[in-house]
Amino acid sequence: MSLARDFRTTVDDQAQDWSDMLFELRLKEELTFDEARLAMAPAQLQRKAGERDLFTFRISRVRGYGAHMPLVEACLAKLDEVGIVGELELIRVLHEVEPNWTQGPALPVR
Repeated sequence: MSLARDFRTTVDDQAQDWSDMLFELRLKEELTFDEARLAMAPAQLQRKAGERDLFTFRISRVRGYGAHMPLVEACLAKLDEVGIVGELELIRVLHEVEPNWTQGPALPVR
């Protein structure tokens, strides 16, 4: 399955009240790291310290920290187009977050 389709399926499987999601993207080949990082830059990737094949990123539905879902889907589609293979894993989902004087929840990266 393509990364963009896998991402869309994962998001669509969530309850409609989701606020924020944290994902990990693990590349199959470490040599695609730089190209993947460039293609996914708008998604605000965070590199996991000491890893050259693992990124984390967040999406938000309405407000807060994280990229907009359609933007991330488009970035993942770029990876699919150039043949970069990887695995997506949903790490955390928050529902009905109502920020109080902040932009959103602070999700720790594990």
